[in-house]
Amino acid sequence: MSNQYVKEDCKIAIKMVDGTVLRGLVNIAGYKRLSDFIDDNNNSIKLYNVSVQGKYIDCLIVPRNNILWFVPLDNS
Repeated sequence: MSNQYVKEDCKIAIKMVDGTVLRGLVNIAGYKRLSDFIDDNNNSIKLYNVSVQGKYIDCLIVPRNNILWFVPLDNS
């Protein structure tokens, strides 16, 4: 049995209720669409390789109830 971690990165932009815009990656492995992933994670979203206001953050846990909107970005 393989214990490999399955990863399917999706670039995303998230606007928080305070107006902050986060850009980073989420692992949507096991989901067909980004919205399915977001809807299934009711409490928080783990965002990594995050850029926010000119700063870089390795990993950020974003409370789901603080997200105003989200949009997938070009994965090229």
